[in-house]
Amino acid sequence: METPGYIALSSQSALRRQLGMIAHNIANANTTAFQGEHLVFQEYVKDTKDRKADDLRKVSLVQDIASVRDTAAGPLLRTDNPLDLAIVGDGFFAVETDEGRRYTRNGSFTLNTNGEIITSHGHIVPMDNGQPARIPPEASRVEISRDGMISARVDGDDLLIGRIQPYRVENPESLQRGPGNLFKLDEEAEMLADADSEIVQGSIEQSNVTAVLEMTNMIEVVRRYSSVSRMVDSEHERQQRAIRTLAGQSS
Repeated sequence: METPGYIALSSQSALRRQLGMIAHNIANANTTAFQGEHLVFQEYVKDTKDRKADDLRKVSLVQDIASVRDTAAGPLLRTDNPLDLAIVGDGFFAVETDEGRRYTRNGSFTLNTNGEIITSHGHIVPMDNGQPARIPPEASRVEISRDGMISARVDGDDLLIGRIQPYRVENPESLQRGPGNLFKLDEEAEMLADADSEIVQGSIEQSNVTAVLEMTNMIEVVRRYSSVSRMVDSEHERQQRAIRTLAGQSS
């Protein structure tokens, strides 16, 4: 393959991965507390040896080096559901799964048959002491303060149940996204109690993906891909003409 072909191939490969990531963002534009991702590109310079001259030439290629998660908070949606919680700040809720502790900003919670606060996938939401947050079945009202303290009205009295603790990580890239929009912490990283974040009861955080903007990005990426494809076709035709010209001269 000639040098222009390698350059075009590297560009098309990066654009295809970018297109896939944009499509993933659009698909989750209505997913609670979803945080969009974007690719980071850099120029990759490769030394190649000229076949005619015995010297090195530098060829500039395209390389996507990483994906970056947009950690900006999404807008809050008021639901007035007492078990819907949103975090204002950089914090995460902790949840217990079969694979261990995971973290999420999706605070759309409910109760299981035992009265324990769980996620929509059935994962238990622990309190700061590690125990499940359990609401008595006879509770007539549940209140969760901005610092995460849970109280319930039982037989006319306010019962203090415990506290849901928001957590934060020093390096957001230490969190790896997994199924169900749950994040796993790198083994070398540490989750810390977040005293700065506040919990808003009766609201959920919406996705920070702007569908219209992502659609605009998708159109731009498709145009770039088509442009590179036309360049490949043009280069192929140029080579074919050169071959036919040389073949005619040799005959």
